[in-house]
Amino acid sequence: MKEVRCRTFSHWSHQKVLSRTQMISAGFFYCNFGDRVICLYCNLICQQWTPHTDDPEEVHQTLSSLCPYVLFILKTRQISTASIINDSSNNRTLKSNRLRFNEIVQASAFHRAYVEISKRQSSFNSWPQEDLPSVDDLVRAGFFYTGSKTIVICFYCNGSLQNWGSKDNPLIEHVRWFPLCPYVKQLCDDELYRKIQESKRIHQERVEINQIERNGNFSNDHRMKNSQLMIPDENTLSRFVAARLDLPISQSLLNRNFKLSVIKRCWEDQLRLKQNDFATDCDLLIACIILQKQIDHINGRQENIICTEYQDENDS
Repeated sequence: MKEVRCRTFSHWSHQKVLSRTQMISAGFFYCNFGDRVICLYCNLICQQWTPHTDDPEEVHQTLSSLCPYVLFILKTRQISTASIINDSSNNRTLKSNRLRFNEIVQASAFHRAYVEISKRQSSFNSWPQEDLPSVDDLVRAGFFYTGSKTIVICFYCNGSLQNWGSKDNPLIEHVRWFPLCPYVKQLCDDELYRKIQESKRIHQERVEINQIERNGNFSNDHRMKNSQLMIPDENTLSRFVAARLDLPISQSLLNRNFKLSVIKRCWEDQLRLKQNDFATDCDLLIACIILQKQIDHINGRQENIICTEYQDENDS
């Protein structure tokens, strides 16, 4: 997740105001607009930062003290810095913080009725008696059965999967299609998570290469030596975006109820500002979430955006 967060700041042009490193460390994602940033865990949106005065971590903690990122990452980081690394009491404190984070995750579940394993287990009473993944594996991966076909839903992230094969691993498929789900990330060690995403990236690259070869829209003449796309005008941009809207990842996002206008806007911003494709499917997903959250939480009301320079004046 941190790598994706870092890549959102690849065109951050406000280094003299606040460095991208400070923003990334504070848990913010860049919105590709001015100096606006957002936390995807608590939906805090901030902009108009004051140079040499604002501390992004302090602003995040002050304005959203119950944010899971603040409680688990920033607070834990402070404890770690102030304590002896190998001290056993410090280790107990860190474990306590992680348990507290787990409690927050459970409390934030989309389907709280299925937080308990036994409740998810009982939902599979009518699970088809076919060559499918075991109920135990599905339940451990966070899924409950909808009662329709082979459709299951994650109790936490509301991610839905179906059309299971006999050799499918529910945990791996959960991570593959819903990499941002905090519940499944708790179950998956870093190395396995990395391998799953790398496998997905390689598969996506093969699909994109096949797509390019089929429609011939992206010849080598359109690319610069540094692998950036050559986009001389809006017509070329429109053509590139249209082709990318046909990619499986774009279609997958449509199936997850992201509007076509949101997906299209994210591709337009990526290609126009960075002149390159998203590094991974997860980067596109994050871009769509960032844009959708801005639409939902700003909703035409500028007061829903925290302007830190005005906040500083009010505090003083």
